[in-house]
This record gives sequence, structure tokens and C-alpha cells, in this order.
Amino acid sequence: MDVHQALLLCGGAAGRPALGRPGIDDASLRRAVRGGQLLQPDRGLYSLPTAPAELVVLLRNRPMS
Repeated sequence: MDVHQALLLCGGAAGRPALGRPGIDDASLRRAVRGGQLLQPDRGLYSLPTAPAELVVLLRNRPMS
């Protein structure tokens, strides 16, 4: 599974622990951020540019698990 697919399954945004479960590694996340394919609105939080803002805010304000 690639980063884009994993984030789509999570609704467009997810914390690092949730992305690790389907096997997404840190190097893949860094490449996707550098390539402009996804955003990193906060440390340990990743989102697609089309992710609902409400979801990003919700995830930003809750502990990662």
C-alpha cells in the first residue's frame, strides 16, 4: 500500500502510528512531503491536500495512538 492509499483509507489525514500499521515507513512519508503529494500540518500528522480541515484539526488536537 502506498502513502496516498493509506491516507485515503483514513479519510485523508492520519497520525504516524496509524500510517505505520499498513506498513508505511518514515522514508516514504518524507518523500511524499518533499514531493508535495501530502502535507505535514504538525509533527507526526500527515494529510492529503484535499483532506477535510475538520479532520486535520481533530487529529491535531488529540493524542496520537
